[in-house]
Amino acid sequence: MSNDDRGTQTLAIAALIIACASLVVSLLIGGFLLLRTNGEHAADSALPQYLSEKRLASIAESVVEPFNAGDFDALYSVFDPAARAQISADTLKKQLDSLRPSIGKIETASYIGWQKIPSPGTLPMYQLQYSLKLSGGNYGSGTLSVKVMDHGDHEGIIFFFVGGTTPN
Repeated sequence: MSNDDRGTQTLAIAALIIACASLVVSLLIGGFLLLRTNGEHAADSALPQYLSEKRLASIAESVVEPFNAGDFDALYSVFDPAARAQISADTLKKQLDSLRPSIGKIETASYIGWQKIPSPGTLPMYQLQYSLKLSGGNYGSGTLSVKVMDHGDHEGIIFFFVGGTTPN
């Protein structure tokens, strides 16, 4: 075997070693990215742990009770400070005064699901959905949507909407 053949053979072995190392590094990076993506996806597929079934029912009650009582100050107080900075108590009262006659009274609110929503800030936001049984208004059933901001250990209500779905 000549020196040229040994040089070519050495070069081929070096290229093979580099290709194998490159393949191993690519597999490691791909595996890491796959695990990282699955972890992030799993985190997005669940509500924060503090939003238990009991807490979800409590969130609805914090809106339903003052809504039914016409207690706009109590209803305004359930909003997160960030939301109160965006809307005044008088504006909320005016909006709800016009809504209450057609909605009537909320008899029951049953949690039905949630959706993560885009957040303009750094804190995650979720839209909680409830099915409503209504009475005394134009509708027999409806929906309640409550948008909450995740503060890490508690939620802050930033918006809610009550709508009728089934006319009486």
